[in-house]
Parts: sequence; structure tokens; C-alpha cells
Amino acid sequence: MSRVQQNRPGDLVRSAVLRDRGGTHRIGDGLERQPVFSITKMFIAVACLRLAARRLLELDKDARTWLPAAPAGVTVRALLSHTAGLADYPATDAYQAAVAARPAEPWGLDQILAVSLAQPSTEPGHVRYSNAGYWMLGAIIERVTRTPLADLLATEVFGPAHRSEERRVG
Repeated sequence: MSRVQQNRPGDLVRSAVLRDRGGTHRIGDGLERQPVFSITKMFIAVACLRLAARRLLELDKDARTWLPAAPAGVTVRALLSHTAGLADYPATDAYQAAVAARPAEPWGLDQILAVSLAQPSTEPGHVRYSNAGYWMLGAIIERVTRTPLADLLATEVFGPAHRSEERRVG
């Protein structure tokens, strides 16, 4: 018979409740590293806006200035607001097949852009959630600052917030 220890007032409880892709909830140690997935978009947006505030990144400039593979006329602002009209690669058959065949091998930016940009786009200016747009933003701010994204986020986001353990996944 297992015993459950009752917490006393003032005890610190560390736990994390996560939902996996299948909808199953897992409970784990709150100090164990966990993937952050789409929360990374918030961190990238903060870094972009901090760089823009220091005039190191122009929000209304064509993304091709820094990332030649970007579609013509797409601005940093449109990527930030999911209004660039980009398709979302995780919904594609190519991505689903790659994940099923090799789940431990994440795609890089080149593969993501090749699949995303081959999909039908929507009219720019309308909101269409786009993982690819934030991958592009990550690459853009790496190029603007000549700093790897993990180091840039540590400096621009986590350091000012007094956080040190967050890591980008995927």
C-alpha cells in the first residue's frame, strides 16, 4: 500500500501538469525541463519588440531584408501578428508523414519554409496562425543581432525577467 504525504501549510509543492498531443494529462516535477512549444512565440515577440524599441529591427521593413526566402512584401509586423498570409506547416501531409516516420528528428527552417511556402496562402492582413512566421522571426533576429536565438532570448527576455531555465523546443 502506497502512502500519500499530506502537504503542510507553507510546504513548497513543485509540479507541472502538461497535456500531450493525444490530450492525455501528465504530472511531473516542476523543476524538470519541459518543452515550451508555442509559448516560444511570446518570447520571440518580446525580443523583436525590444530590438525595435532600440531601432535595431524595423517592424515595417520587408522580411526579405534579412531572410531572402521570405515571401515578397511580408513585413516583420505581419509575421508578429500572424497576418502575413502564411500557411501553417504542421497541418500538411508532408510534415505529418515526417513526424510519423521520424518523430525524434525536428525540421529546420529550410524544410519548414519549403513546405509552408508551397501551400496556398491567404490574403495578407487577415489573421492566420502561423508557426512558420515565428520560425522566420527567430531567424531574422538571429541575423540582425548575429547572436544564436537561445543566447538572444536569454539576454532580451529571460535575463530582464530574472528567469534562466527556459529553452526553445522545436
